[in-house]
Amino acid sequence: SDVATKGRSIKKAAQIISKFGGTVDTSIVAYDRMNGSKENLGLLGIELVSLRNANDLLASNKLTKEKIGRTDFQLPYQFSMTRIS
Repeated sequence: SDVATKGRSIKKAAQIISKFGGTVDTSIVAYDRMNGSKENLGLLGIELVSLRNANDLLASNKLTKEKIGRTDFQLPYQFSMTRIS
């Protein structure tokens, strides 16, 4: 996933994987908005690993407290994802 807010999309994906006999113990995201996703996924036994989070951006003055949790702003970073098959 690219961004985690509450972890709902990751939870749905983990449920689908589980239906087919798989398990999910870790999810990696580019950015964690820190709106409960880490805690919510932790309750399901899924560790959330993020490249950046809201605290990182607050510390670098690239995000204000008013924008934390909002979904209508662009991240000040560009991420490049590579698919490995």
